[in-house]
Amino acid sequence: DRGFIYEYDRQAAEKELELGGFVKDGGVYKWHNPSTGLNESLPNMKFWIRIHDPNRRFAGEHLYNEMVTIGIPGAAGSDQPGLEKIITERSTCFTNVRVLFKYNIYTGGWSMSADVDFIHDFYHSSMGQYSWCTNYAGFKNAEFDAIAEQVKYPPSLADVKPKAIEAQWIKAKYMPVVELWAAKAVKAYRKGWSEVVNFAGFG
Repeated sequence: DRGFIYEYDRQAAEKELELGGFVKDGGVYKWHNPSTGLNESLPNMKFWIRIHDPNRRFAGEHLYNEMVTIGIPGAAGSDQPGLEKIITERSTCFTNVRVLFKYNIYTGGWSMSADVDFIHDFYHSSMGQYSWCTNYAGFKNAEFDAIAEQVKYPPSLADVKPKAIEAQWIKAKYMPVVELWAAKAVKAYRKGWSEVVNFAGFG
């Protein structure tokens, strides 16, 4: 079971921007302010990309290039209007994203594990109320929370899988996150293994 594959469609991406109130002005997107009737330039938007992980770096740079290609202006410099691409060390990204919340887009990543309680521990609204929180995107959805709690504290083991699937459908629909890939997680209990590294250099 390889899960769902979402093919990228540039025209569909532009349509989503237009549905959100963005209009092209001089070849670049601006936001149409309904209160004033004016097309406003986009503010500085910080795009943090972790430099140490080649997969995340490629994903971040690819997304940035696509956004600029369809008309979202790149920032001319630090704190200038437009999309500011910042490729830097993990610790700097961590501080700005998960402590200071000075970010708009981030190539984050989690080790999901084979235990599905991560659905609660990463995305429940109670996990997004403080610095260093796991739910740094600030996702809040009461319907998701109720189901995620049943994943974390299920009435029976038989309830876990259907509730985990249901919770992830809600998250995929409402959370402002583009999930790119997930490695299959395997966990061995009481096997006596030692010095085992999953995907050497990335574990």
